Amino acid sequence: MGTDDFDDGYGYASPHVDDRPASPSEDDEGPIRGSRPVLPCLGCSVFVLLIVVGTFSITLNSMGFFVMGTAGIVSMYLKAVCCCLIIAMLAVPVVGGIIAADKLLTKLLASVAAVAVTVLVAWIFVVNPILDIPYLASPSIVELEDVSFGSENVNDSVFFKISGTDAEGRELTFDIDRGFADTWDPADGDAIVTYLPHSETVLSME
Repeated sequence: MGTDDFDDGYGYASPHVDDRPASPSEDDEGPIRGSRPVLPCLGCSVFVLLIVVGTFSITLNSMGFFVMGTAGIVSMYLKAVCCCLIIAMLAVPVVGGIIAADKLLTKLLASVAAVAVTVLVAWIFVVNPILDIPYLASPSIVELEDVSFGSENVNDSVFFKISGTDAEGRELTFDIDRGFADTWDPADGDAIVTYLPHSETVLSME
């Protein structure tokens, strides 16, 4: 009988059990390996990053920065993505709250309010940027006369605007950057504005 076997008293030899702790290499080579949630962690990181960047972009816009040009376009689409993520994040608790409501009238009013707010926010921050995609390569151009400059304070936000009349007599107003507003000469009565027609994001102004 080998040294690794012993008699259990009934004539059967039991194999020797190796109770030594497994080495790290042996653990790695085991038949079952613990899966690491790489994709969920990566998705959460991207989600948080987009929310932070979108919030930062909105804050800069409220201070009059990143409103025009390439920076304005990037900011617009960041806000659109951020808006979609927020709507998706709030959809589950809002729908759950509506379903849990006791009265039918409360459910109907809450449903109408939720749909109205979602459509309004999506139209401003999502639909218009999507409709403007074909115009990124060929934006609209308008020549304004009787141009005037102004600013609007809303709570702690400042919005700089420029207004003028086009060839058809319509008065148009566009948001502009703080830096452009600081360099604008009030004596200039005319302006050529290149912009995206749906979101009215100004690409350039001469």
